[in-house]
Amino acid sequence: GHSVLVSGHLHDADIDEHDWYLLDFQKGKGLPQSIVAHVTEGIRQAAMDPQSLLVFSGGETRATTGPVNEGTSYFRVADAMNLWSNNHRDSLKNSNDSSNTVRARTTTEEFATDSFQNLLFSMCRFHEVTGHYPTKITVVSFSFKQHRFEQMHAAALRYPSSNFHYIGIDFPNDVDT
Repeated sequence: GHSVLVSGHLHDADIDEHDWYLLDFQKGKGLPQSIVAHVTEGIRQAAMDPQSLLVFSGGETRATTGPVNEGTSYFRVADAMNLWSNNHRDSLKNSNDSSNTVRARTTTEEFATDSFQNLLFSMCRFHEVTGHYPTKITVVSFSFKQHRFEQMHAAALRYPSSNFHYIGIDFPNDVDT
């Protein structure tokens, strides 16, 4: 998992490592910027398809933080940093229909504790919200996970590769983890 929020003031969650519960090896590598970039790209992708459902996925991966999960943390960051309004195309297109904004078409999946579960549980959450399984999936995460998602996870779920898309966004300055 990435990390979970521990701070109540999230307006600077893209730069303040103290807003996140980070393990020692995650500190000083730009993880907050990367996570916010993932959230922002997810919002951008969802804005391009008014029929899409954006699912922020991730469970309670850090026992010491208490009942705080990754999926809800990402949603809270989008709210606190007002990332929804950064998408002018979405806000202009849907200015008279607040029920079809990306924010209104976003949900969380709050139980996954690894990348396979992120994909599987997000598909199940999609079904729970819409009544059907997704016909197209776009995953936004780190580039080093692309092979794992495409060749292992999606394949294990027998999800058609032609309908599975992966967007890799890495740490600033290509810092390796």
